[in-house]
Amino acid sequence: MSASARLSIRGLGKRFPLRTDGGGVRTAQVLQGVDLDVRESEFVSIIGASGSGKTTLLRIVAGLERADEGTVTIDGRVVKGPGQDRSMVFQSINLFPFPPRSQPFPAGAGRRFCGGFLSRSAIN
Repeated sequence: MSASARLSIRGLGKRFPLRTDGGGVRTAQVLQGVDLDVRESEFVSIIGASGSGKTTLLRIVAGLERADEGTVTIDGRVVKGPGQDRSMVFQSINLFPFPPRSQPFPAGAGRRFCGGFLSRSAIN
């Protein structure tokens, strides 16, 4: 780990079993030999094709998934599982069940779905 790195990833690897058409199983290497240091106040983008391991990498950093090889450390502590020092926003378009553009948004829908999380003054 670099002395000033908040997040350090070393030699990270992840494989997934895949079923073949013949009913067998093969292994897909999604991540291999990933090394990365992220320092205080740095902004990092992870870019790649669909299925290239971007979300898998983030899930490993968040502690939601285990790597097959390598280590992830945050502030010098090895990530062994989820922790209160990090979070992840999942890729999903279903945060609110928005109607098609051809239909108006139902009145009060924000209150129904957000009311438990936001104060009344924030949603009025």
